[in-house]
Parts: sequence; C-alpha cells; structure tokens
Amino acid sequence: MQLILIKDGQQIDITANSGSYSRSDNTDSLGMEFGFEIALNPNDKYWAKSRPAPGDKLLFANKDKPVFEGIITDELIHDQYTYAYTAYDFGYYLNKSEVIAQFNGLAGDAAITKLCGQLGIPIGSIASIPTSIKQIYNGQVLSECIKDILQQATDDTGRKFRLEVRDNKLYIEDYADLVIKAMYQPASNIEPYDVTLAPGKLSGSQSMTDMRNIIVVASSKEKSISIQATAQDDASIAKYGMLQKVEKVDDKNKAQAKNIAANKLTELNKITQKINLHLMGDDAVRAGRILEFNQPSIDMVGGYLVKNCTHSYSNNNHTMQLELEAINNG
Repeated sequence: MQLILIKDGQQIDITANSGSYSRSDNTDSLGMEFGFEIALNPNDKYWAKSRPAPGDKLLFANKDKPVFEGIITDELIHDQYTYAYTAYDFGYYLNKSEVIAQFNGLAGDAAITKLCGQLGIPIGSIASIPTSIKQIYNGQVLSECIKDILQQATDDTGRKFRLEVRDNKLYIEDYADLVIKAMYQPASNIEPYDVTLAPGKLSGSQSMTDMRNIIVVASSKEKSISIQATAQDDASIAKYGMLQKVEKVDDKNKAQAKNIAANKLTELNKITQKINLHLMGDDAVRAGRILEFNQPSIDMVGGYLVKNCTHSYSNNNHTMQLELEAINNG
C-alpha cells in the first residue's frame, strides 16, 4: 500500500507516517470517501514535516494499482501528534456545481452529455439512454439533474443505471453490466480465491415496508386529476393486502404511462432482503456492483447488489464490509 500526497504541485510519499486507511461508497451518493490518519512530530527532525490540508490531492495505491484519487476536504486534530483526514474522489464536484438547462425531447444520454459540457466534466462512457427528456433545470446541482434523468429512464424502460466517477471521468453504466467476481490473494505465492466462497460475519433483515403492489400513474397537473395507467399484482394483494403507490408524472402517451406503471410494479412489488457481510477484500468491489453467491447454508443464492461498501486496509490485510440487497432471487 502507498499513499501519495500531492501538495503545491509536489508528490510526497506519506505512507510511512500514515495508516488506518479506509474507502467507502454507497448507491445513494456519487463520490467515494477515503479516510486516513497521519502521525506528525514537529519537534523531531527525523519525522516527516508535510502536513496535509484541505484542498491537497491524494493518490492511494494497493499492490501497485491506483484505487483512489481525490481531494482532501476535512482535517480532524486528535492531538498535537495525530491528525485524521477525509477525502473524496472527483465526484465531489458534481455534487457542488449547479446548472441551467432546458430539454425539449432530447435523448437521456445526449442530455447528460450536454449538462456535463456546461461544467467541463470529462466523460468516460455513458450507456445508451433513448428516453426523451422534457425538463427544465434551473440552478439544480448537476448530480441531482443526472439522477433525475436516470430515474426517468428507469421508469420508462425498467433498466437501472449506476452513476460514478473513475479515473476522474464520469461513467454511467447499466447495472446488468456490473456483475463481477471478487477475488482475494493472501500472498503472492498463493492462488487467489472467490471471496463469496468464504463469507465472514453475517447479519441481515427482510421487510415488506417498501412493498407496493398497485401502481397508479397520474398526471402531475395541479388543476385536474387524470389517471393515465394502472398496474397491479392480484396474488400479492391477496397475500399482503392492498399497498398502493401513486406515481405523478408529466403527461405521457398511453404506452409510456403503461411502461412506467409496469416497471414501478416490478421494482416495488417484493420483499426487501438486506445482508451485512464481512469478506476479504478486492479493490474491484464498490457500490453498484453485483456479486453472485451460491451459499444455501446461509440462505444466499443468486445475485446481490452492493448498496454500501467499506474497504479497510491494516497491517497488510484488506477486508470489506458490505451491505447487500438481494435482486431477482425469488
């Protein structure tokens, strides 16, 4: 592991005086957070004197591969010798900058490209999003505008998208393309293994709190009420009772309204299963990835979406604490 501080244009290796590395992200936020501590002793000439500060840049590498690059935003002084820092990747700027735009039927991917162009945000790749966007954004934060477009696309098509920053570029990808196999290699002379085969401490929950088995799509106009489409699951209603959600949208044609109702029903008509699980670490795992499990002894079979992910690096050990949500597992 190596931690590089980039200060006043200079790269300074602070690995020897730092530790308690962690990085985390979740599906509800855009940026990845990185935390670390550093020990400084201004009275000892043999100790490093480079004290990080908000605005400095960081580069963290594991096994010679960069896994985090970002900007320090916060400093916490524990005592005169120990300092703790929080940094975020460059998704931080998408959460802070506001835009103005009006779209009159532009495809979702083109609308996102245009919004990013206003602020000079470099784009890695954007999935094809043909959903027509008719929306005015006036002073909203860029990340919220993009999330709104993606939600419209999900409602229209049923596809779900992951928005994240990697290598200082914006990526928007279909969740279906983010299934990975997480591997851990204990030592250079030992073959890596699939971490899902050796799950650690586990806790979890099941809930019908968010279940909805009737979806009504209605016009968002305030002066009149117009129900545009309805979708429902009679078997679910018979078992769990009537749980209705009214989805207000701008006027849509009949086909669009039916799509929205059907896709919302598919999304919400289920028991939510969440698992908190400790695993050995793989840097490829982050929020938005899907892991496949085949562990019937702990009732984990099928795909699980990583909702929250925290990596910890200590004493040359790499572990992960994951919050997982079952997907399409019956």
